Formats: sequence, C-alpha cells, structure tokens
Amino acid sequence: MILASGSPVRTKILSDAGILHRVVRSGATEADVAHASPNDTAIGRAVLKAEWVAVRNPSEWVLGVDQVCYDQNDPTQQWGKPPSPSQHIQRLLDARGTQHALTTGYALVRGDACHMGSCTSVVTFRGDTTRQEIEAYVASGEGTQCAGGYAVEGRGGFLVEGIEGSLYNVLGLPIYAVWSMLRELGWRNDQRRLQDG
Repeated sequence: MILASGSPVRTKILSDAGILHRVVRSGATEADVAHASPNDTAIGRAVLKAEWVAVRNPSEWVLGVDQVCYDQNDPTQQWGKPPSPSQHIQRLLDARGTQHALTTGYALVRGDACHMGSCTSVVTFRGDTTRQEIEAYVASGEGTQCAGGYAVEGRGGFLVEGIEGSLYNVLGLPIYAVWSMLRELGWRNDQRRLQDG
C-alpha cells in the first residue's frame, strides 16, 4: 500500500500498526477542494490526493488522508495550516477556553475502486495559556504544518485540556476506522497486506 502523505506522524501510526506501506507525496493542490461542509472538504481532499498518486501507481492501493479543523458552532469557519506567524499566534489566542472540531477524511483508491470515510473529534483548549507561552510555541515552528496550528503529540499538548473522540484522529490518521476499511477489503493481520481481490 502507498500512503499519499508526507506526514511522519501518519507513517508512524501505520508502521506501529504493522501495516506495510511506502510513502509517495501527492502533488494534488488541496485548495482545489473546498466545501461548506468540513466532512465533504476532508473526504474530497483525501480522494484527490489518493487519486493523484494512484494514477501514477495503477497496480497499488493508495491511502489519501486530509484533516480539517473548524469551529463546531460554525462549520463554515474552517482553518488550514497557519498562513503566517502572526495569524498563527492570533488563532491560538482566540482558541483559548474554546472547543473546535477536527475531521479527518480518508480514501483508499486503486483503479476505479474508491473506498472512503471520515472521523471527527472535538478538542477543548485550556483557557489559562498566556500570550508568552503561545508566542514561544509558534516560534518553535512545531505547529506550522498542522491543520489546527498545533501538534498534540508534541509541545502543543500543553494547549489541550481534553479530547472527545479518537486521539489518533487528532494526530491525523484515525487508525481504527482505517483498519475496519482495510479488513472489509480482505486485509488480515497475519498477511499484513491487501489481497488482489
């Protein structure tokens, strides 16, 4: 299987799960897919990424993944990766003491076959973080490639008070949901790969 993502966290999750794969970064442009629904955006981008790689590797299954961070009270307010340090700081300041949602879309593609799904988790941010802490975090550069602007598995964990739903989803790959999809397609733990059927 090919993972159409350069995310080291996603490849680690797959590797830790014993799922053999190789990484091929997708050249698809995420901005080409934008919907009012975060779920539609995440799944659409996951399909786009997977298809871009699958066209170039027609005999292999390709897993595309995309995550959207948004205000659960107003899903049209979707946040991508922070566009600048100043906007990154402001985003994290505004998030203090609030909740936001993270929806991860995933798609497994080979040829004309496309299997897809999504998973959503809700993250509660602490209300007591200071501007100085947030500025120091943004200066570290850790969250610049994350949809929400933070990496919960790293230094960014101090921003979070709690998570409702899957931690793996917040990390960027809802592995339990992906496992279920793989098993429906014939994957078994003793063979560690998908069958051709």
